Amino acid sequence: MNDQSTRNTENQMLVALLGEFPSPESLREAAARCREEGFVRFDAYSPFPIHGIERAAGIRATRLPWLVLIGGIVGGGFALWLQWWTNAVDYPLVISGKPFFSLPANIPVIFELTVLFSAFAAFFGVLALN
Repeated sequence: MNDQSTRNTENQMLVALLGEFPSPESLREAAARCREEGFVRFDAYSPFPIHGIERAAGIRATRLPWLVLIGGIVGGGFALWLQWWTNAVDYPLVISGKPFFSLPANIPVIFELTVLFSAFAAFFGVLALN
């Protein structure tokens, strides 16, 4: 490696910078300053959460949590409807005079389909939003 490969001239673009800050406030101020100077893609790492760093870095809120919530609601509703339809409407069985549909017996399936549809919504939402 020669000396020419490590030199940065004025016409080349800066692609990396590393800094260490003594306090969370100074990191937040540096992130805001980087944003003001025109840097749009940068990360700030710390061993603990720093409140306000997202706003200082210009990170926008994502719609992914709402997609996951909608996926979970759809999955839970679909599971409830499917079990009600199969047990009480499509193929009702009279067993010892018990009701055709009972919610406590169907909670595990509702939970599992809620988690499954939420996971699908998260996976496909990440693919669609990025």
